[in-house]
Amino acid sequence: MKSEIIPGLDPRNFFSKLSAREKFVAMTWRSSSRGWKRIIAFNPVAAFRYNGQETLELKRFTDRFACDFIFGQLSFELGYPLCALPVQNQTRLPLAEFHAYGNYIEFTPGVGKLHFQDTAFPQIVREINRRRPALPTGLPDPIYHLSITPELYREKINRIFDYIRRGDIYQVNFTHTLHAAATVSPRQLFLRMLPANPVSHAAYFEGSGYTVTSLSPERFIRVTDGFIETEPVKGTRPRNANPVLDKKNLSELLNSPKEQSELFMITDLLRNDLGKICRIGSVRIERKKAVMRLKNVFHTYSKITGCLKDGLTGIDALISMFPGGSVTGCPKRRAMEVIRELEESPREIYTGSMGYILPGGDLDFNIAIRTLLQIKNAIYLGMGGGITIDSNIRDEFDETLSKAKSIGQIPS
Repeated sequence: MKSEIIPGLDPRNFFSKLSAREKFVAMTWRSSSRGWKRIIAFNPVAAFRYNGQETLELKRFTDRFACDFIFGQLSFELGYPLCALPVQNQTRLPLAEFHAYGNYIEFTPGVGKLHFQDTAFPQIVREINRRRPALPTGLPDPIYHLSITPELYREKINRIFDYIRRGDIYQVNFTHTLHAAATVSPRQLFLRMLPANPVSHAAYFEGSGYTVTSLSPERFIRVTDGFIETEPVKGTRPRNANPVLDKKNLSELLNSPKEQSELFMITDLLRNDLGKICRIGSVRIERKKAVMRLKNVFHTYSKITGCLKDGLTGIDALISMFPGGSVTGCPKRRAMEVIRELEESPREIYTGSMGYILPGGDLDFNIAIRTLLQIKNAIYLGMGGGITIDSNIRDEFDETLSKAKSIGQIPS
């Protein structure tokens, strides 16, 4: 790829200038130094939509376009065939969709670095940048409605408790879906949500008949020169404008036996997942219980690293690790069977993964939580949390609503 620097390019401003001529737009965003690169791409040269073929087809696609920027999504339901389980819930999305872009822009403060194969791309970027921006102001938040009652939620969690007591599972992530009417375009919604939800792994993706806005704080895996890292998030408490109460909520999180055991359980699961694809002796727990301070919530998370076995690539690791243990449960395969039995609808992109593969093969993928799926004039928002035998049902339900309130309104 060729490259060129254009000073003064701002990613949000540039994104707001994109028109209908720029199709299948993808954008990644971070609000801290620990997230992924800030990138915008549009008008892909090729697309891959996965609906049950061998995963070898996905690898062939990424190999074929190894010199391009590749962005895509893995729906949660892809995890069922990967774990040798049947897909029973009908999904509206491809199980996976990836786009290969021959040109893309990587943004650093005050600068846009163009990577391109099409020599006309720098002129196209300059022409777009001359357009008037359309940054949204005063747009209303979506108003979400629940698809589950507190009573039905309680019934489902009690059934999870039964499975735990029987020894089937130790923990499971249970999800319910909220829905809202779309009042703005997907691109406007993404721009509206970014400043209100400063996170490390935000993304926007226009798929085939759907659009995804992900405001995720969680990295699934990053692979750089054969070095792999994963950062599972477990444990949540709301932030408070009162510093005393804010500190109290953080202390509650750090001293909760339930939250700590859940984090350690999932950390162990992911350490085992890495052990299957990494060199013997290379897997390390770098952080056991770190704190993530977001605008609306506190989280605890861990960081596990390793070195891939010779001959394995980032896409091999992605397929092997998927779906993430932090959004399934432990043990993973049995937890997924319980999820399929108890959840009312397919998760689709929620708790799946979104991310990019750079030319050369390095990749970075999130866990698609705090993620909006827009299909025509409807928006779907999954919300969930990890359930253990120590869970308080009312607290778990309220926690899912607290997470949702950071993304939109919920009528009382």
